[in-house]
Amino acid sequence: DELAAVEEADRPALVADLVTGWRDGRIKLWTTWKALTARRAHRDLFLEGDYQPIEPTGPLERHCVAFARRHGDRWLVAAVPRWLTGVTEAGRPPVGEVWEGLTLPLPDEAPSEWRCALSGEAVAARGGGLAGVDLFARLPVALLLAPADRPEPSSR
Repeated sequence: DELAAVEEADRPALVADLVTGWRDGRIKLWTTWKALTARRAHRDLFLEGDYQPIEPTGPLERHCVAFARRHGDRWLVAAVPRWLTGVTEAGRPPVGEVWEGLTLPLPDEAPSEWRCALSGEAVAARGGGLAGVDLFARLPVALLLAPADRPEPSSR
């Protein structure tokens, strides 16, 4: 069974394999599974959290949609690319340096330290925002959660 195979894999190697082999559909299965797992673990945040739109800035701002949710001291940020024709050359995944210059400005009270529920990687805000190259370093989608014991908000 495909899900059992991806559950047991080494995450960095799995993420790289899913991105390069996107045509086989495993990346959709895995992303959906990880997002639903995060939703189950943070039910109140997903269902009752305040919706806060994020307006990306930079040369690829129109190619990204993002929002934050906040429930008490818990936060999440979801970001996805869109309209990718012309952003990367054919066959090249929209990850890494492709997103140079893209920033997701965060609300003033947002945390500065995050962990991606999909890739497992830590992502830090810089200068009050999340850099696209960090956000989409390995995957062309991000679901960030602020750790429960997190540092103070990033300086503005």
